[in-house]
Amino acid sequence: MKVTPAQLTELLSLYVPKRLPVLITGRPGIGKSDIVEQTAHATITSC
Repeated sequence: MKVTPAQLTELLSLYVPKRLPVLITGRPGIGKSDIVEQTAHATITSC
């Protein structure tokens, strides 16, 4: 499934609190790690 960065952020914000697995693939340098880090920080902050 291909998703936009905004869709990935939304998906992660729903999956991470439920501890559901997510596999993110893509070319190097497109921001995958940044999106995960931002979502993780937002999830921890909202708890």
